[in-house]
Amino acid sequence: MANVFNSDVHKQQYDEGVMAELRDSIPMNSVSKVRTDNVEYIFNRYGDDESAENTTDGTYSVTDATYTADSKLIDQEAVKSHRIRYKEMAREGFDIALDLADRHGFAMAEAVHRHSAKTAYGLANGVVDNEVLAGSASALTPITLSSSNPDDVGATITQVLQEREAYGMGTPFMMMSPKAAKNFNLFSMGAGFEVADNSLRSGLFQVNRGSLFGLDSIVTNEVPRSIVLTATGNVTAADTLTIAGVVFSVVASPSAAGDVDLGGDAATTLSNLATAINAASGQGSTSGAGTTYIAQSAANQLTLKNAGVTAVATATTLTITTMRYVTISESLGNVTAGTYTENILAGIRNAVEIVLPSNGFHSEEKSVTGFNGIELTTTQVHDAHVFYKNRDKLVRVLVAA
Repeated sequence: MANVFNSDVHKQQYDEGVMAELRDSIPMNSVSKVRTDNVEYIFNRYGDDESAENTTDGTYSVTDATYTADSKLIDQEAVKSHRIRYKEMAREGFDIALDLADRHGFAMAEAVHRHSAKTAYGLANGVVDNEVLAGSASALTPITLSSSNPDDVGATITQVLQEREAYGMGTPFMMMSPKAAKNFNLFSMGAGFEVADNSLRSGLFQVNRGSLFGLDSIVTNEVPRSIVLTATGNVTAADTLTIAGVVFSVVASPSAAGDVDLGGDAATTLSNLATAINAASGQGSTSGAGTTYIAQSAANQLTLKNAGVTAVATATTLTITTMRYVTISESLGNVTAGTYTENILAGIRNAVEIVLPSNGFHSEEKSVTGFNGIELTTTQVHDAHVFYKNRDKLVRVLVAA
């Protein structure tokens, strides 16, 4: 890819301590057990919970000891790479390679966070939804947060965590988006008691220790959000799906950027859409480019990648998940969109183990044949896991985004 330095905005130096403030924190690091030992697997042995018996005559029962292995292969690699021309390195007035190395660090930290967050949400055994909160809605119906119900939501989260014995590692946490935090803060300010002072004193983008209903609160843009599109029949040609302003057009014969092939039935069309979305966001194979879909522009691909967009299709549904709040709209015949739902993650600290092997980090400047410059590549081997016996101590709280 060609180097582009079009303006002073593009050429600004990465000023540590200033530019860093413009980026979100990496919150999973603050609630997880981070291991840097050089291992290939995350491994744990677990057994059944034990209970002793009382005896008055000295007799007792004996059981065989049983243990089960719970392991996870460390197979993820966060990678960021740039090609820099020697001409650009000579004329810009600062060390571009060093500048980009700093930026690579933030990009890889975000990639590690996104992977570990998805792992935590995916392996959490508990769900707090409107059925749990109100006892009347169907399962997996998201809660509509307002400025008047955070006390009920917070108390319910605390109750569920207490019932799951999630208090063994200190105060549990809840991780939420700024939009969800707004309602908690409005409630706190209206309530006029100490929780409001704690919340406001700590600020939004920091860890608030025990400031909300006995839970440490962490606010971040980086939370999974999803919407499910359900098809009752195939869509028609010229129908569109728009994600963060990026348009995917379903057509009979793809020819323009963003076009997606209209399949012979709904299942095929939804599968084609998922393939096109994942390829555009860098989360899937590019197989099918030019036939199943026409690739999005580089700018559109960057938009979807930065938002962490992924898609999964079944015979009748297309589930779109993002790691940032974006607008998703559809004009697809025979398709109904559900509620755009985001997750609040709540649970015991250190339930998630993030492994960052110290020998898994590499940063190098490589020469490239046929290119008058260098390729700067930074990688970090990593993975994350929630062990079996900790899964009950993590819950997902579903709220309308």
